[in-house]
Amino acid sequence: MRLFEIDYQIEALLNASVDRETGEINEDALAELEVLEVQRDDKALAVAAYIVGQEAEAEAVKAQAKRLADRAAKHERHAERLREYLQAHLPTGTKLRDERVEIGWRKSTAVEIDVETADLPPEMCRVTVSPDKRAIGDALKSGETVKGCRLVHRTSVQIR
Repeated sequence: MRLFEIDYQIEALLNASVDRETGEINEDALAELEVLEVQRDDKALAVAAYIVGQEAEAEAVKAQAKRLADRAAKHERHAERLREYLQAHLPTGTKLRDERVEIGWRKSTAVEIDVETADLPPEMCRVTVSPDKRAIGDALKSGETVKGCRLVHRTSVQIR
């Protein structure tokens, strides 16, 4: 039985077994309620254990992905060093080819900046603005009003 189904059964049992005038629950319903609550708790613990397993698997995958990304970066750096080596030791414009690879040249234009960003005209700079949630939160907690902002209290389940 699923966790939400157990909740529905508990709710249905309570609705059917409570005396509307006295608010008492009959003994049979109490025993059935206890069984359902134990089932619910067992199911909740099983779901929590599954969550822990999924989080551990996610961490293992992230760690492997980081190892692979580091390995890929190492290969990319090595390839770039070898590209620079070829460029330094082949006359510019030399074209070579065999069944595996082809070496060719292309022209490109790059912008090099030798001054600090502050020394550039403002229309030649990008500015990124984003809200400082920490400062906004501190202001709201101290009683200040920040237009369009509010503190929201949330609860979340903790699994350890």
